Amino acid sequence: LNEPIEVGGPADLRYLGERLEWLRTHLIALESSKLQLMQNLAREIEQPLQHIRHGAEQLATPIEQPALNAETDIAQQVEASVDKLQTVSEQLLQYSRLQSAQPAENMRVLNMHELLETSLESFENALKAKSIEVKKLLEPLQIEGMEEQCRGIVEQLLANAIQFSPTNGEIRITLRESGDYMELEIEDDGPGIAPDIRPHAFEPFYRAIPEEYPEHGENRLGLAMAREYVTRHQGQIEFIDPRQDHAGARVRVRIPLNLTV
Repeated sequence: LNEPIEVGGPADLRYLGERLEWLRTHLIALESSKLQLMQNLAREIEQPLQHIRHGAEQLATPIEQPALNAETDIAQQVEASVDKLQTVSEQLLQYSRLQSAQPAENMRVLNMHELLETSLESFENALKAKSIEVKKLLEPLQIEGMEEQCRGIVEQLLANAIQFSPTNGEIRITLRESGDYMELEIEDDGPGIAPDIRPHAFEPFYRAIPEEYPEHGENRLGLAMAREYVTRHQGQIEFIDPRQDHAGARVRVRIPLNLTV
């Protein structure tokens, strides 16, 4: 796998060499992705495990004059850490099921304008809680796709934008037709994502925001699942530069209007 494959000769043999080289690079990418997932997952569970270990050590160490409600505080910390590990386990199982699912199911024509509007309605309380204004520029267009997965793309990206938007912030949504593709952009006023880590932002459990930013409620698999849904629709998803007068995260999704089987 370490040496590039080059085949000369007639066109059919050169084509075979190109496909073998594609397979070689694809296998390398899969191996790298697997290793990255394991590293990200190890970092994700490290902190709650440390809290549980520390709590167990405190409970096992005799204290002459224990502080008021000390054991209750320790128990609550341990319980919170166990809950976090349970959440990680459930997210990982959900992602694993998605990876093994059949790619095509319930394919039909979807009204993406309508789907976006109904998804926004489901986030109405979350938007009001942070006084976030939503600016929309939505074209009425349709695509061929799987409704549950397309809704999952929209909801994951909206949840991410709301979570990292500041109070009284703004979220800008654009839906348009671009050639043979649907193009969806969602931009927020949050901390943004540095250009050098944008390619990793969709890796499972990868932390793409500054460490000092609050992580309450963060779904570390949300972006990874959104990418999987987009891939199953033969599309692309990426973080791009924000507009000149903004500094938050700006994500773009491109999906063919009509899928090729």
